[in-house]
Amino acid sequence: HSATQNCDDNVVYLNNDDFMHGTYRILECGNYILTDDIVVNFNAPQTPFSYEAGDSPNDYNRNDLPWFPTTAQQDSGLYFGLDAFWGPFSIGFMAAITVETSHVTIDLNGHRIDMHSEFYLQQRFFAIIELGNKQFEARQGPVDFGRDDIQISDIVIENGVLGRSSHHGIHGALASDVRITNVDIQNFDVGGIQCNGCKNMVIDTVDIGPQNVDIPVLGRYVHGRAVLSRLRYLVDSFGDEKIRFANRDEETTVRELADTFVEQLDMVYYHVAHGIHFDDDNVQWQRAYKTFINPTGWLDGASAYGILLNGEGTAVVNIGRRSSGTRNIKMRNVKIHDLAINPHENFWASSFDGQSNKILHGFFFETLDWNYGHIYDRNTGLYIGDAYTDILMAANQFLKEDFCPLGSLFFLDGIADWAFTDGKSLWDDGISVDFRCGSDIQSHSGKGAIGIRIDGTQGFLIEDTHIYN
Repeated sequence: HSATQNCDDNVVYLNNDDFMHGTYRILECGNYILTDDIVVNFNAPQTPFSYEAGDSPNDYNRNDLPWFPTTAQQDSGLYFGLDAFWGPFSIGFMAAITVETSHVTIDLNGHRIDMHSEFYLQQRFFAIIELGNKQFEARQGPVDFGRDDIQISDIVIENGVLGRSSHHGIHGALASDVRITNVDIQNFDVGGIQCNGCKNMVIDTVDIGPQNVDIPVLGRYVHGRAVLSRLRYLVDSFGDEKIRFANRDEETTVRELADTFVEQLDMVYYHVAHGIHFDDDNVQWQRAYKTFINPTGWLDGASAYGILLNGEGTAVVNIGRRSSGTRNIKMRNVKIHDLAINPHENFWASSFDGQSNKILHGFFFETLDWNYGHIYDRNTGLYIGDAYTDILMAANQFLKEDFCPLGSLFFLDGIADWAFTDGKSLWDDGISVDFRCGSDIQSHSGKGAIGIRIDGTQGFLIEDTHIYN
């Protein structure tokens, strides 16, 4: 009782000043009350970027990459991970607020939290509120986010709106005794509420929807932004190394590959954020558009949810795979509406590594864009590539022995000969790539748009709940 009383006495009022430079990490119990509508634009450039001045918003040569944790913030341990290639912030700021301790109330107090439009474009993996200290449990996810799983309890989120987010409104894992009440969750790209391995949860008087239908970029842009710190490492180490891809006349350098890739990212940024239009016959724009721009505005990933209650572990695998550690969930007076998804189906591909078949993956568990990216000639099977695939193949060649930037899942050895040998076809016996359907660009199992997914939860109650549109 004494500990709870001390928590009740700790009242913290939050305004936009508390969200200037990074995720607001709740490390002490108490009541956190918003006094403003919050617009999140962490570590935005102090001077707006100008296309006319030749500014590059994705320049990997900067000491501090805009919209990412600074070197000082990483070194302090507050936002560790980006340049270490592992840790909770290894692919950027993953939430507006993280709840990293028990006995916490977040009172939105009639206000809302949204990502700024530029931050929404540049930080493509994000939750407005994260229940935990990282996005994935230990040994889960596209990179190593850390092994220090925490289990928080007695959490309340109430009285306001969680708005624009590039992934989730609320995301969490291993939390218990959570109450979400009188909250609207809207304008998310992927899901309203997701909780893996959560227990004793009440979702009461919650309106979820609409999902965003004006998503400007495809999933590949997520990888493009997240790879920038690794790209800097690759160029610093091997920038002057020459490389020639199969079926191309000219050699290039690793630095030139990186600069071409960044040029395309910059064109996408200026087109989306500043409304700049490029000539249709601009070759780099044609390539950037094909690789990164979302022509429909609907989510191109494999799955979207209003509410996802999953067992312990990631939910990207097949339904029924994660079914332990979740129980006693109640929903009442809940509306879920206006979900929209246009899955960009891709191939799940594997190749023989000398001992067994291994999935072909890049840095972040991503597959190559076999189905839509035009990275190979469909008649001959010859390598064509694109700016991102070229970077992956160069990393496979030069960073093969460097575990940290590549990570444990990176494997492209099985197709290296195809990418670097003239006339080598994807269909040649020595390549032996095995393609399977039903995946997306992140190698996730496709499930479509699901209003409520309850996977393994024991003892759940649903009352007065409506799903429509």
